[in-house]
Amino acid sequence: MAERVAVCPRHGVAHADRHGRGGERRVLDVHRARGGERNERQREQPARDDKGRGPSDRGASHGHTLRPVSPSESADAPFAALARDAERIGVHLDAATVALCVRFADLLIERNTTTNLTAITTPLDIARKHFLDSLTALAARKWTGRERVLDVGSGAGFPGLALRLAIPGLRVTLVESVGKKTRFLEEVTSALGLDGVGVDIVDA
Repeated sequence: MAERVAVCPRHGVAHADRHGRGGERRVLDVHRARGGERNERQREQPARDDKGRGPSDRGASHGHTLRPVSPSESADAPFAALARDAERIGVHLDAATVALCVRFADLLIERNTTTNLTAITTPLDIARKHFLDSLTALAARKWTGRERVLDVGSGAGFPGLALRLAIPGLRVTLVESVGKKTRFLEEVTSALGLDGVGVDIVDA
């Protein structure tokens, strides 16, 4: 039940209003004080949280954890796909051979920054447009694995070196007229430990 307040003439309305306003001011003052305490606690909370974190944790979001992808993972993926695509045309590439293809591609990308070896420079394109295209020659005829291959105008080593990687028994001669390219072919052959590969430089 609501409280009834009687206002008599002798009380003076002006005085009652003044007392009421004073009460309102006291209520507002209490509200502001409590609000100030809440704001102070809110300001103190992040400071306490920061004390429990290391320097590298401050300001970092902990809602989600993103796992960075290493360069090797992203570079190797096209060559895992190469092995699958090669199987479809009857060419088997084991894990060791795929690793040599990756190493070959790494050297090609690195040396291509200083020597014009190829316009194909991404791991995905190298796997598809260099290696896989070279391996299609193996599906065009029956191979004994003891053939001699003459790759004239070998450039960056395709298709000659790609065929040698797929069939270790091949004897391959890489013929090139540009000195910088022949040096690259010799470097790749040595780095991959390939035997049965010769590099010949001829005048154009």
